[in-house]
Amino acid sequence: MGAAVTPHLVARLILWLAILAPWLSLLPVASPVIAIVLAVVTLVGAFHGVGLLVARLARRDDLPAALLVHWGLAAMLGIAGALMMVRGYGSTAQTILVVAGTALHSGLLILDRDRRRDLISAVLRARETRFWIVPGLLLVAVAALHVLGAAGDLGARPFDDDGHHLAQLQRLLDTGTLADPIGFARSSQLGGQVVAGAFARVLGDVQLVRGIDSGLGFGLLVWLALTRLRPRDATTGVWAVLLIFVAASYPFVAIDPSPRWLATTLIVALYITVRELDTARGVWPLGLVAGALATLRMELVPVAMAVVIGAGLVHRTDLGVRRVVVLLAVPLAVVLPYVIVWSAAKGSVAASAYAVVAPSRPLVVPLVAFVAIVGVGAALARLIRDPAARWIAIATVTGCAGIASQLAGARPYAATFLWPIVVGGGLALGVEALRARGASSARPPALALVISLLACVLIYDGRDVPGRVRWVRRYAELVANIDYLRHTTLERAPDRYASLLAQVPGEATVAVWVTRPEALDYARHRFVDLRVPRIARLRQHRWDQRGSRLASLLVGVHADYLLVEDDHRRIERGQRDLLYRFACPPGGTDRVCADELEAIMLGHRVVATAPGARLVELAR
Repeated sequence: MGAAVTPHLVARLILWLAILAPWLSLLPVASPVIAIVLAVVTLVGAFHGVGLLVARLARRDDLPAALLVHWGLAAMLGIAGALMMVRGYGSTAQTILVVAGTALHSGLLILDRDRRRDLISAVLRARETRFWIVPGLLLVAVAALHVLGAAGDLGARPFDDDGHHLAQLQRLLDTGTLADPIGFARSSQLGGQVVAGAFARVLGDVQLVRGIDSGLGFGLLVWLALTRLRPRDATTGVWAVLLIFVAASYPFVAIDPSPRWLATTLIVALYITVRELDTARGVWPLGLVAGALATLRMELVPVAMAVVIGAGLVHRTDLGVRRVVVLLAVPLAVVLPYVIVWSAAKGSVAASAYAVVAPSRPLVVPLVAFVAIVGVGAALARLIRDPAARWIAIATVTGCAGIASQLAGARPYAATFLWPIVVGGGLALGVEALRARGASSARPPALALVISLLACVLIYDGRDVPGRVRWVRRYAELVANIDYLRHTTLERAPDRYASLLAQVPGEATVAVWVTRPEALDYARHRFVDLRVPRIARLRQHRWDQRGSRLASLLVGVHADYLLVEDDHRRIERGQRDLLYRFACPPGGTDRVCADELEAIMLGHRVVATAPGARLVELAR
C-alpha cells in the first residue's frame, strides 16, 4: 500500500511548489493568459525574495509573506531610483533585478526549508486552517480575474496626469532613466509609478500595465488584509469573505493608469509595518515603505511623512538617536534619487519651456489650510486610545488635508487620490478593530456592527451605481478582456516611425506628436513628447492666438526635428477639410488657418513623409 498522505508530506510539497513556481514563467507557453499568470507568480516571488532579504537584515523572520512582498516591492523601487541616476535601470537591469529577487526567494526558502516545512505542517494541523479555505479560494479567483482582465484592457486611456504613461514606461526600459521634462513633467509624481508600471514588461509588454496596478495591486491588498485579519473561527471567516466582497465591489474605476490599488496596498503595508515595529531589531523597513509610497504620487507624501513622524513619537522612549536618524534617513534615501533624476531632466531644457507644462503655484495659503485641517484632525484623533491606531487616523487626515488644501497635487487630478488614502486608512483601522477579541464573540461590539453596515453600503453601492463602475458590468468587462487577451501577442509593437527617423542623426533631439509614442526606439534618439494634455492646449489657430508659445517651447527643448502624425488633419499647403473651413476667418490663407503646430511645420523643410505623418527639420 502507498504511504499515507500526512501533513508533513503535504507541507513538503507546498514548500517545493513555492520554491519552483516562480521559475515556471521561463517555460515556452503559447497561451498569453497562462503566460501572464506565470509572470505574475514570478513577480510576487521576486518581491518576496527581496522582502526576505530585508527581513533578514532587519532580523524579522517572524513576519507573514504578504507583508514581506510589500517590503520587497518597496526595496525594488528604491534600487530602481538609484540605478536611474546613472541611466542604469533599463530592460536588462530590470530582468536582472527580477531574476535576483526570484533567486533570493528560492534560495532563502531552501536554506530555511526545515523550519518552514515544520511551520507549514503545524498550520495544516491547526483547527483554524479550515476557516482559510473559502476566503483563500475566493481571493485566488477574484485576484486572477483582476490581473487577467486588467491586463487585457488594451484600449484603455494611456494618459495619466503627467503625460503618456506607456511612452514613459518604454522610455525607461530603453534608456534606463526618465529624461523628458515636457512629456513627463512630474508635477504630480516623482516617477515611482512608472518604475512600478514597468514591471508590465515581465508580463509581456508595456501595454499590459493595468495588470500591475488594477490586478496585482488589488490581489496584494486583499491578501495583506486577510493575513492581518487571520480567519480563526467561523465569525472571522465570514469577516474575511465579506472583506473580499467589499474590495471587489469597490465602486471607483480609474480612467487613467495612475496608481490606485498599489497606492492603497502600500498605505496598508505602511500601517501594518508600524504595528509590527520592533525598535530593538530595526526600524528601517518602515522608512523603506514610506519612501516607496512617496515616490508614487505627491498626494501620498503627507501620509508617508505622518506615519514616520508618528512612529518616532509613539516609540520615542525606545528609540535612541541612531534609530531616529535611520528612521528619517531611509525614506530620504529612497526619494532623493528620484528627485535628482527629475532635477536633471528639468535642467536639460530652458526654464521658460518647463514653466509652460509645470507652472509654479503659491504655497502660503495651501500651507495654512493644511496646518489648520491637520490640527483639527489631530485633536479629534486624541479620542482614539490606541497610539498606533491614533496615528493611522492622523496620517489619513493628513493625506486628505494635503489634497483639500491643494498643497499636495493639483486639481482636478488630486481629488481622486482621496479614495486610496481613505480606503487604506479605513481598511487598516477596520481590520485592527476586527482583530480585537470582542469582534468574534457572540455579541460583537458596536464598532463591528458599524463596520458591517459600512461594508453592506459599499457592496450595495457597487451593485446599484450606474454606468461603468457598476459591479456586474465591471466584472463582465474583465471577463471580456480576458477573452480578448487570448488572441493577442505579447510582443513590443513595431517601430512604425523607423523609416521616417532613419533620416535623423543619432545625437539629434526630435519633438514628436504621434499616436503611439511607446513604439519609438528611445535608445536611438532623444525624444520630447508633445502629445500630452498640457501641450495640446497650445495647438490653437494662429488667427486666435496671442503669441507662438509652442514655437518658444520647441526652442527651449533644443529640438532639431519635429515629427507629427495626425490622421484627422491635413497639413499640406492648399488642402483644408470642412473643419478648417469653419475655423478660418473669411479670406484666410493656409498659414492662417493652420493651428500653431501645423504652421510650424509649414514653415520648415520637409525631410520625410509617410501616410498621415511628416518629419521636418527645425532651423534654429
